[in-house]
Amino acid sequence: MLIRLPALLVCFLPALSAQAVQLQVSPGWQSTYVAQGRDQLASGGLYTLQLDLAEGDWGAGLWQGWGDQANYQESDAYLQYAPVFGRLEPFLSLTRLRFGPQGDYDTEVAGGGEWHLTPWLLPGVEATYSRQSDGSFVLLTLRAEKALTPTLEAGARLSQGLDYGYASNGHDGANHRQLDLALTWHWQTRLSFYLGGHHSWAGEDVRREGGGNLSWLDMGLSAYF
Repeated sequence: MLIRLPALLVCFLPALSAQAVQLQVSPGWQSTYVAQGRDQLASGGLYTLQLDLAEGDWGAGLWQGWGDQANYQESDAYLQYAPVFGRLEPFLSLTRLRFGPQGDYDTEVAGGGEWHLTPWLLPGVEATYSRQSDGSFVLLTLRAEKALTPTLEAGARLSQGLDYGYASNGHDGANHRQLDLALTWHWQTRLSFYLGGHHSWAGEDVRREGGGNLSWLDMGLSAYF
């Protein structure tokens, strides 16, 4: 999936509407690198650095990950179009990935969106197609957000993953269910810190590959220019 910062944090990024072009720099760390309900590394977690450039409805960015114990690197570059139509916020993206010890490449196309059902509750859906696996992964989401103080915000997201040849070829359908919780502290207008806790319940697709339930933490900061 292309948006590497936890999706429930996106709504908390401060608006810098005075600038036509916005740059966001976000270093972080994950105790475990989990994707599609699977631990992607043999051991340890992941250091990350994300750069995002946005103007109007268009965005582009780079994401880099380094294993803090495992010999692993990943570099992703993306282009995204994300207009707003009233309560509906759709997106369409194209991502080029380079990952793993052998430096494998992949190209992904993703689309989806969220609907502001209430000011604090947003159902959504995302679908990603991978050229390398010739498969798709669908994520059904329900996200909630709440300002606790003028500078502290909380978010939660419950998601259901459905795999169709993206993560594995042996099974189509229910992949995993995941709960994401996050706190974001806007220390200054252009500087925020976040702390997240996550738990993934393995579905049939994950269990067939010997995987199980996973819990992990992540943290980082975002600076805006």
